[in-house]
Amino acid sequence: MKRRAALLLIAPLSAVLAGCGGASDNAGAPATSPAATASASTPAMPTVQPCDSLKPAALAKVLGYAETVHRGTAEAPSCALTPAVKGGASFNLNYQWWYQGRLDDTLTAMAGNKGALSHISVPGADSASLITQVVKGKAAYVTGFVQNAKLVQMVNGIAEPHDVSTLTAAVTEILTQLSAGAPSA
Repeated sequence: MKRRAALLLIAPLSAVLAGCGGASDNAGAPATSPAATASASTPAMPTVQPCDSLKPAALAKVLGYAETVHRGTAEAPSCALTPAVKGGASFNLNYQWWYQGRLDDTLTAMAGNKGALSHISVPGADSASLITQVVKGKAAYVTGFVQNAKLVQMVNGIAEPHDVSTLTAAVTEILTQLSAGAPSA
């Protein structure tokens, strides 16, 4: 229960971003509005299964233990990683097709000067960023974003007790794997 509540602290940014780029965000807009016109001209993009890009053995080397991969179903794809050991980190992965330019610029504008946002280098990615939060004595939360062309993939990670350096390394490894497996769009 604590993990779900904790992910809710980081999830709002992911939710805001998820609402920023798809055709569904203009549902109900009048046909003559600029938003409706832009939506109508946006091509349908394929479904992405972030789990397809993961290499669990490489992640286990970073974490020091294995993670169990949960893929959802064909009708409701999802991607989550849960620890095979008590107290390990958990991860939730998702994606969004992005039509607003560089994601880093948007994240910087949204984050302001709070210091939790860092732009990182991920091989093959157009941009990548981490947002880190530590609740002293409780948990570490790291949300990562990686952009390849119009595809933005996101990972939320939580570790209790907090080990922000290992969690950051694990999220960075996941972003690297997502970027390497990103479809071209």
